[in-house]
Amino acid sequence: MTELPLPALKRVHIQRCPEVGSYGLSRILQCAPDVEDLWIEHCNDIYLIELMISYPCPQLTQLRRFRIDWEPGSDFWPHLTTFISASPLEHFSIDIGRQRQSMPFDTPFLRGFLQSHGARLRSFTAVGFEFDDAMMDQICSSCPQLVELELCWYSPDYHPVPKADIFAKCRHLRSFKLGMAEYVVARGPSHPKGISLVERKTSVLN
Repeated sequence: MTELPLPALKRVHIQRCPEVGSYGLSRILQCAPDVEDLWIEHCNDIYLIELMISYPCPQLTQLRRFRIDWEPGSDFWPHLTTFISASPLEHFSIDIGRQRQSMPFDTPFLRGFLQSHGARLRSFTAVGFEFDDAMMDQICSSCPQLVELELCWYSPDYHPVPKADIFAKCRHLRSFKLGMAEYVVARGPSHPKGISLVERKTSVLN
């Protein structure tokens, strides 16, 4: 791997974090200090803990789009918080769906993440977390600039579509995805309480 920084490298996609390892992840990020778009697949506690403790990790001060596919464990939250603490994120996606079971969204990390990064976020995706209307209201209160919101979790219970007025705080929100369904956020005096969710029908081509 080259030892020279590559400031022109703006997009990094690490497909298999276990094969790269924490040292490799450290070297990649050191070579791309100005990365703006980072996607890490198959990541877990071990790699970020080692990255934070054992190897130099640059402050990702240009990172605006971050996607991580996570295999969660007990030490996940504080290390991921540190990893992106200096990043001016506008787009964030976290997917723990590989385990095909949901975990509560109401965790210290995600509450803190919404407080520190929510004001700038334009898109937010969370797959594999359990939500209720109160948590969706917290997302909308913390992220007034959201344009796109996507939520998906694995539960034996059907979760009804939330009330549209929850999204009134997100004045720029255009689309909302809940599992496989996609809704357009419609506004205007003709809609109850000034806002409605209209399901977007998709055609299937044989």
